[in-house]
Amino acid sequence: MNVKSLPAAIAIDSELVYVDALDHKSWPTREKMLAAIVAGLNEMYRYNGWTQFVADGDAGVTVLGHSFNVATAMPEYAWRDNASGNPAAILRALTHDFAEAFIGDIPHPVKAVIPEISDIEGRILEQMAEFFEWPRIGPDVWTDIHEADKMRAHYGPSYYHCSPDSFFRLYGSLAEKCRAWVPHWARPRLTRVAPTAPTA
Repeated sequence: MNVKSLPAAIAIDSELVYVDALDHKSWPTREKMLAAIVAGLNEMYRYNGWTQFVADGDAGVTVLGHSFNVATAMPEYAWRDNASGNPAAILRALTHDFAEAFIGDIPHPVKAVIPEISDIEGRILEQMAEFFEWPRIGPDVWTDIHEADKMRAHYGPSYYHCSPDSFFRLYGSLAEKCRAWVPHWARPRLTRVAPTAPTA
């Protein structure tokens, strides 16, 4: 399937906007896009929306919650505050399903039958990586992400709860360590010492 452009809808400033998912030059500002993607994934239930109707271990699982927990399942996560860690790997795990903001959460069995879907997802992620200045990662890291994804695939909602604020805190911390673009509201807050009054 030789898809050159992919019209996709996204809500920006409470209005539905169409963009080309395969060309980030058609997208609004990075601040607006990141906020819209996170808000959308926070409301998007997994397995094409069906997890909101089931009562088993997948109940109530959103794409945002799943993404957060895939990041925390990465082998590198334990070392995120250590100089020897790999914040780039965790950042890419955290954003591994961002393409679903444009095409929805399509279950893996469907992708196995229609492999072009995974190709399109990959192309959207490449556009996002360039747009948001995410670090490039190698195939070994993608393997870690896929393994973490499988490990977190069927955990219950208690494992998956993630507010946008929690997401942005982790995103901002990782992006800053990777020297990627960070929106002002996601920058890690530094403790500032109040200036002393001048002496007479």
